[in-house]
Amino acid sequence: MNKQPHSLADLNSKWWYRLLKVGYIGLFGIMTLVMLIAIYDENEPDSLVVDHRIICTGGNHSTFQASRDKRIDLSGYSSSLGLESLSNAQRYTLRIACGEEEVRSSPREILDAKYNNDTLPSVEIEDIALTRGSWIEVLLYSVAYLIAVALLFEFGRRLFYYIVLGTWKPEN
Repeated sequence: MNKQPHSLADLNSKWWYRLLKVGYIGLFGIMTLVMLIAIYDENEPDSLVVDHRIICTGGNHSTFQASRDKRIDLSGYSSSLGLESLSNAQRYTLRIACGEEEVRSSPREILDAKYNNDTLPSVEIEDIALTRGSWIEVLLYSVAYLIAVALLFEFGRRLFYYIVLGTWKPEN
């Protein structure tokens, strides 16, 4: 007849306990790996273009941010394609903002200048990027997660010892 284990040595002699320890360590490793990947994926540093800096090289030689300072919408602009990716309306607005073109008074002149004139403005456009996330965040969340999981698993191990051996800290 099987006797009740009273120490870790008694438990280590049981095949099911050794199998349980392997599964326990495997579960800890898998949970840790999955959460570290999720933390990295969620907090990975990346850049997001939020505005464009316009440098007028002709006209009034001013510098401004397109959407913040002049409310100029440059959606569709691609830094890889350059000024060619601007629509005629965007080109017109930039020419006016840089002082290269007079503001028209009649609606017909505005429409004609805005949609029929494809002259490129004399500007340089730079992307203004916002970086979010950081490696420090990834590291801090990872360490916090590892501590929390280690404490949870340690509590589970001690609870198992209490149920099986009747004590929180079994003797060897």
